[in-house]
Amino acid sequence: MRRFFVLPVMLIFFMLSVTSAAYALEDGQVTANVLGIFGSIGSVFSGICVVVGIGLICASFIQYRQHRVNKLLVPISKPIFLLILGIFLACVPLLGQHTPGGQLVSQVGS
Repeated sequence: MRRFFVLPVMLIFFMLSVTSAAYALEDGQVTANVLGIFGSIGSVFSGICVVVGIGLICASFIQYRQHRVNKLLVPISKPIFLLILGIFLACVPLLGQHTPGGQLVSQVGS
């Protein structure tokens, strides 16, 4: 099952790298094309982190309400863990903007 997933992903990555190399006039343009592809993937990843983080924060409030109804069914550790994980995931895109490494990557791409 895993082999059927890895093969199309490798094929797509190979096609993207070949097309970026075919349209490149200089070595620097190949690097810019590859960084552009990975920049798009990074922005999609950031958006997914925010959406999942907000969803986990909402789920923590729902679990806390269930804990108040029946304390034996839902332990208090579950909503607390979901809240901490949701806050962390919602803040992940902000971490890349304030680190020196994130600034270096953005300077190389421009």
